[in-house]
Amino acid sequence: MILLFLVVASGWFLQRPETGIPAATDHKRGPDMFADQIEVTVMDESGQPAYRLAADYLRHSPDTERFDLTRPFIEVNRPAGDNWDIASERGQMTDKGDQLWFLGKVSIHRLGSKPLHIRTSDLLVKPDEESAETDNAVSVSAPQYKIDAIGLKADFRKSLLEFRSRVRGTINAAG
Repeated sequence: MILLFLVVASGWFLQRPETGIPAATDHKRGPDMFADQIEVTVMDESGQPAYRLAADYLRHSPDTERFDLTRPFIEVNRPAGDNWDIASERGQMTDKGDQLWFLGKVSIHRLGSKPLHIRTSDLLVKPDEESAETDNAVSVSAPQYKIDAIGLKADFRKSLLEFRSRVRGTINAAG
């Protein structure tokens, strides 16, 4: 009899009307933040610009804890070296900003004394580490050479490009 009473009381308790307080597991619908034409400059330890991030549009999704970006652009500043620019049509960024995904077609330029252009897709950029990587096809072109490969790991601090597989290149010996 006591067991039957507990079952009935439990059922009543679970089916009682809502109190009006949303449950902690409810998910928000839609973005909780958005902005047009953003530009953020992040400084290094010495107070110099480390990188600049810009986008035409930014939207934060609380469900994914990510920022969606339209036309993201990042400029990695090298104090004693060449600057790198990366752009794509769309992207995503973690809440902490420690990882950025440049999605779709990606264009990378190294500016300065030894310019080059890299075309790829779906690139992961880690701005604090000054690195980027992709497993997709990569095409690198410069006045003296052209390289095609699958997969790339870039270290912007050292201006080092590491190709993962199927590397093919052409060198213009005339200069």
